[in-house]
Amino acid sequence: MLRITVISSDENTVRFKLEGSISGPWIEEIRQVWESTIKSSNGLSYVVDLDGVSFIGDGGTELLRELSEAGASFRGGGLSTRYIAQEVKKALG
Repeated sequence: MLRITVISSDENTVRFKLEGSISGPWIEEIRQVWESTIKSSNGLSYVVDLDGVSFIGDGGTELLRELSEAGASFRGGGLSTRYIAQEVKKALG
C-alpha cells in the first residue's frame, strides 16, 4: 500500500510525501503523480519526504534515482531509507 500527498510548502517548493511501500505497482503511480505535478509547476523546488516509507524495492531505488536526476531532494525516513537516499545521491556524482 502507498499514500502519496502533494503539498505546496510555499510558493517555491512542492513536497511529495510518500507513505508505505515504494515497490511493485506503486512505482508507476508515483511516477505518474510526479510527472503530472512537475508539468504544472515549472521552476519550483521538489522535496520527496520519505518519513513514512516502510520499504523500498529495487525498482523503487531506480525511481528515486530518476527523481533525483530530475531535481528532487530527499528528506527524512528511517535509517535504511536515508541510506538509500544517500546512495542515490552518490550514484549521481
